[in-house]
Formats: sequence, structure tokens, C-alpha cells
Amino acid sequence: MEILIAFSYSEKMDRSLAIQLALLHDTIEDTKTTYEEIQNLFGSIVADGVKALTKDTALEKEKV
Repeated sequence: MEILIAFSYSEKMDRSLAIQLALLHDTIEDTKTTYEEIQNLFGSIVADGVKALTKDTALEKEKV
């Protein structure tokens, strides 16, 4: 939903892309689906968007 809200303020919004990213944003981190699989099914733009929204587990978590 945050993705859709952020995009909704832009007149140049690609609503189709926003919906795809909203639906797929946790796919890589929560399933066994790979970037390459998303790229093959939905294209590079969607795959890149999903990758940008995926938490990088290689990064050290911030100490609280």
C-alpha cells in the first residue's frame, strides 16, 4: 500500500508497475523465488523494483 500511495502523488505514475510491486515486494525475502524468476515472468523493471524493496539480509542489523 505504501508503494501505491507514494506513486499516487505522481502524474507520471505507472499504475501497473505500482500494483505489481505492491503485490510482489516481499516475494524474494519470504519465498524461494529468485530475482531471475521474477525477471523471466514480469521483466527487468519489475524485478529491479522488487529487488530494491527486498531487505538485504547480508547487512548487519543496527544495534538498538
